[in-house]
Amino acid sequence: MAFSTILPFAYEHKASATTSSRKLLTAALVTFVSVVTLASVLPFSSSSASAPLSRSRIYPVRAATAAADFEFTAEQELAAVTSFVTAVASNALPASVDASAPIDPQLVLEFGISGDAQSELEEMQQDVWNLNPVVLYGQKHSAASRSVKATLSSLNLSPPPTFVDVDTREDASIVSAIVTRVTGATEFPILLVGGKVIATDDLEALQAFGELKTILAAAGATVDGSKKVKVHERKQIKVTRTDSGVVLEGQKRELTQEELVFRGFITL
Repeated sequence: MAFSTILPFAYEHKASATTSSRKLLTAALVTFVSVVTLASVLPFSSSSASAPLSRSRIYPVRAATAAADFEFTAEQELAAVTSFVTAVASNALPASVDASAPIDPQLVLEFGISGDAQSELEEMQQDVWNLNPVVLYGQKHSAASRSVKATLSSLNLSPPPTFVDVDTREDASIVSAIVTRVTGATEFPILLVGGKVIATDDLEALQAFGELKTILAAAGATVDGSKKVKVHERKQIKVTRTDSGVVLEGQKRELTQEELVFRGFITL
């Protein structure tokens, strides 16, 4: 084969190989893009996946499915809502909540509902009322609420009473409806002692007969527990000795011998 024939053939073969390589590279890129696109639209499933964030906590996936079949009792809901509204001032229930029925536990609980839900809820109730033995759900612009606040504040309770001004909250209508539903109360203020409703109209009578202190103590609140005790420093008394005896500062007369002996100024 002549050199003039071989040279065109070589160039033709090289061009063909280059074209094939480009086709293979293009096919590989198309396959890769297809796989990535498919992975992005398919739901991710893994046992290590976490549920959406709620109140800065990460709840396990199992909690969301278990909670669907769980319903609060009135006592549990009252404790959970009280814990929620007193924990952080900015906590607020969404406007979509139906306050006429038990709310979704996941809205107010700091833990997921599991198979051992009852024991977890009992522990939550104890913690809430131990931290807040006296809770007053009231209204800032209500004379009755201000009167009960003043009475509770005058008792110098330890721990101090927890005041929730429902009418100043973002979720005022929802919290009001929930608290009245679960407590059976018809109007504010609503006083809770150890998680139990105490009629505010009876406060003065209970205090007058000495029963209020007993009720509060049973819930873990101590009357005058936060009152500071004033410590009196022992005053130094100036002693002046005279020819006739001893005179103490502030005394208008000389002490008798018996008084001097009793106070340790002289010995016989």
